Amino acid sequence: MDLVMPDKEDDIHGKVPESRTMTVLIGANNKLIWYMGLPDKPLTTPTRVSFGKNGIRRTLITQSNLVKQQQGKEMIVLVKPSDQSNYENMVMMMDELNITNNAIRAIVDITPGDVAMLRRDRIYK
Repeated sequence: MDLVMPDKEDDIHGKVPESRTMTVLIGANNKLIWYMGLPDKPLTTPTRVSFGKNGIRRTLITQSNLVKQQQGKEMIVLVKPSDQSNYENMVMMMDELNITNNAIRAIVDITPGDVAMLRRDRIYK
């Protein structure tokens, strides 16, 4: 497995530029929410999507191209599975990242604020 390290310009203590960071929340019923930026002040409106070429795949391609165009760097994707998602959802998300050539990614713990977004969109009980 390839290992991708942060750019030297990025903070070595784990902080990543919010303008390059997409977060994908995996909820129940094969549904996702994505946003750019930080959970408490997203740069884009958190948006509900599903898996597949017309859902998260299109979003990953669009946002990645936008980040490359604006900043000349690769997009960073944080994947946050909830306790109501399943293993298949996680595998499908990793497949979508591979298909769209988004190599800089991390699986991180979901926060209470993220769960509130999932509840708001009725994809978390």
